[in-house]
Amino acid sequence: MARKASGSGGKKTPPPQGFLRRNWPWLAAAAAGFGLLLTLVLFFGPWLPGIPATSRLPSPAESPRAAPSAPDIPAAPAPEVPQSGQPYEEDAAPGFEDELKRVDYALLLTLRQLGLGPERYSLSEVSHRHEDDLDYLVQSIFIQYGRGAEGFAEALGPHLRRWAPDASLSLFGDGLLHVALLGRETHTLRFAPPDGPAAAIQRPSGSGVLAIVIDDLGENVAFAEALARLPYPVTFAVWPQASHTRAVARIAQKHGRDVIIHQPMEPDNYPRITPGPGVVLTRMSDQEIVRMLEKNIALVPEAIGMNNHMGSRFTGSARGMRLVMSVLKAKGLFFLDSRTNARSAARGAAAEYGVPFVGRQVFLDNIAEENAIFHQLQKAENMALKHGSAVAIGHPHAATLAALRRFAEEAAPGLRMVPVAGLTRDLSRTGVAARQ
Repeated sequence: MARKASGSGGKKTPPPQGFLRRNWPWLAAAAAGFGLLLTLVLFFGPWLPGIPATSRLPSPAESPRAAPSAPDIPAAPAPEVPQSGQPYEEDAAPGFEDELKRVDYALLLTLRQLGLGPERYSLSEVSHRHEDDLDYLVQSIFIQYGRGAEGFAEALGPHLRRWAPDASLSLFGDGLLHVALLGRETHTLRFAPPDGPAAAIQRPSGSGVLAIVIDDLGENVAFAEALARLPYPVTFAVWPQASHTRAVARIAQKHGRDVIIHQPMEPDNYPRITPGPGVVLTRMSDQEIVRMLEKNIALVPEAIGMNNHMGSRFTGSARGMRLVMSVLKAKGLFFLDSRTNARSAARGAAAEYGVPFVGRQVFLDNIAEENAIFHQLQKAENMALKHGSAVAIGHPHAATLAALRRFAEEAAPGLRMVPVAGLTRDLSRTGVAARQ
């Protein structure tokens, strides 16, 4: 009699007598194979493609701070080596600077949509503006486009509505298109016919120095190796208590790259977001803060400076930053303010203790997409050529590495890449540090 199919509701016919005895070697092999597969999934899942990696940092596409990729711009791949669960940056509501990056992204998408390559547009000027505790950059962009301001506004509008709904457009009779974010003018777009002289698109002129710092290092050894092989100096900001702090610091030292301590500091939304091990908090006593800083410095003996990881609350504390500067002064280290707080007390405390100080001008990869990051590099380049120097900070994204490699080929002739330590020394001599 035929056996009923499983799930038919009928009673299953038992296997023929002797079935287990005759087939036990094959059944045992199948069970062992299943056990091995289960072990691979449980223990090596984060390393296998297609299996969620619960122990690594989110990729740009997963990050709540990163703009999701548009269909015509694929997301950058996640780093090849799994990373820890420490967040790159504070998971707060997007600030004005983050929203400004989204305006830039909408502009880049529009240029891509209209088929306007880099030979048809240029970032002609960037200036820093400080208003109502906001620090942001105002940009002037020159574009060769046949339909002018009106046609470009028609294409840009939908991208702005998607990526930066708080932005607005204004057309002027002289062929200018202005972009404002929350009522603050952020971009001026100038247009010329596409058949105009090629000289209309000019490379930035002048000379200046640019220091690039990559934060959040210490988890991805492969990324550190690739970063160290760039043809210009990039400063390594290393977590003092990461999984591979020592290995990453040795890679930097072997390739002659400067190392600074990426010191975890308390963010505004602590404890919902924690900066990771080794953090200093405003509620700690003076002795606890000093002990933690000294411990972290001892873990990275190659370090010649320090910058803050997160720290929007701690860097706003005059007491906390005085304690930081007292330790750095004793150890002979400088301080780079990542400027996660527009009211940071770092500069005043550094001046009080005589600690070499410099502040960040540009974050490179709030949107982790190569073209967007390259645009940020051009901003930093423009500021360096206009003001003599600039500091840009990025993070260990694959897209950031790709943009840095491209920048090596396309940077302006008058730009010189320097370690951030050299920049702090230059600023100390010229007095520019007080204005950074």
